[in-house]
Amino acid sequence: MDYVSTSVLPSEIMLCDFSNGLQVVSKLNLTPMRPTRPPQPPPNFTISGLDEGQLMTAVIEAGSWNNHYPGDPRIELDLSRLVSFYDSNLAPSLVPLRHGQQRHEHRLEGIAPVDVKAIRGVISEVLTRKGGGSGINWKGLFRVVTVRFADRLELIQHLLNVTDVPPSREPLDSAKVVQQQLRIMLTPYIINTAVPPPSDHEKSGNHSWTAPVFEYCTTTHTDFITLNPALTSTLTPSELLLLRAVRDTTKEICRVLVKMWAQSVAEGLDPVFNSPTPDISSVENLLDGWRADISGLMDWLDWSVWIKCRPECGLEVCAFLSAIGRLC
Repeated sequence: MDYVSTSVLPSEIMLCDFSNGLQVVSKLNLTPMRPTRPPQPPPNFTISGLDEGQLMTAVIEAGSWNNHYPGDPRIELDLSRLVSFYDSNLAPSLVPLRHGQQRHEHRLEGIAPVDVKAIRGVISEVLTRKGGGSGINWKGLFRVVTVRFADRLELIQHLLNVTDVPPSREPLDSAKVVQQQLRIMLTPYIINTAVPPPSDHEKSGNHSWTAPVFEYCTTTHTDFITLNPALTSTLTPSELLLLRAVRDTTKEICRVLVKMWAQSVAEGLDPVFNSPTPDISSVENLLDGWRADISGLMDWLDWSVWIKCRPECGLEVCAFLSAIGRLC
């Protein structure tokens, strides 16, 4: 091990060997931003300098520069040796402890001793393992999935919950706007043969015709790995965990989106298909269901990109969460 780094305040790096690869570039005796108190101060002595609040604000700001993607570009993580406490096979005792909590509330308190022993064994193994992994750009893969879905899911949530709509806008209009976004998101996966049978136009609830759309949506980003035996044979246990994480994530995203789109087709909202005229009362119930679906999906994903001030902070205003960092 070369060093230990923390990316949350207080940001720091603990080097394990100062003689390995370090070179002194400069030694500067900087002027203190806040003068120190002399050993024997004169009467009525006061310390002047920058306001302490300003100093702390500057420290927080500097420590938060790399909070978001891509993080600190000077630190390259070897994800082929990743050890994660979110691995339910490695630390199953933590799964029920996280239930109902947001990600920044997750702690290791309460972890079972047997899980601690298992994790220590895995850490020892990855630190002594020879050779690298598959060479897959996992960081880029995660970024692709996040970029593809994050903004659009947030937009759909906004469209479903917007309150400042003109009085003339009917629920049917809102449903059609959301349906358009659903089709846009799924367009790369909707093949020509994915056509609902006539029974679906009668709202039978049989959405099996969407199975190919769901399959392509789920596997598009990982098929280059799973369909290549030569590549999969080089995956480390850590990379198998990463692959499972990507597939489970896209599977749940696509399950919700394809379900919502299939419902929109059955309700006659998709102009591509020769569907019946939408029923207003059914559309209102559909919108309520969609709100629950999108809210549940985004809560499950719990992506940090959605943690932000609403409305956005001004240039001279900054919000700070101790477990996450600066939001502005």
